[in-house]
Amino acid sequence: MTFSEAPLRPMDPAPATRLGAGQTALHDLPAHTAIVAVEGDLRVEFSDHTLAWLGDSAPVMSHRIDEGCRYVLPQRGVVSIRATPTAGVMFIVQAPAASGGLPRFVSRAAQMLAARFGARFRRRTDTRPRHTV
Repeated sequence: MTFSEAPLRPMDPAPATRLGAGQTALHDLPAHTAIVAVEGDLRVEFSDHTLAWLGDSAPVMSHRIDEGCRYVLPQRGVVSIRATPTAGVMFIVQAPAASGGLPRFVSRAAQMLAARFGARFRRRTDTRPRHTV
């Protein structure tokens, strides 16, 4: 549930969606997806995923996104994006950053090197003669 006015990442050429006054769009979105209000104010509504066991009586979370701001979804689920009854809106659904980038690669490489050198180090110490007094 984060509001921010951070600029879009230039590598995400997400197409903008336009809604007329009073129209609604439903999207099934993964967690950490950003919804950016490009033109006009819009309302985002979704049910709390952790309360799904309540069925239809689960409370609906509702957030207003002003023009030029974005809202990052805290969890996955079906999201209702509504235009105000008096004006249309244009918004962008920005997918979350892909995982497994360079930091994960570097971390995994470091783990593999540590495992390999650790195994060699243990073998060397195991083959050395032990000094007994």
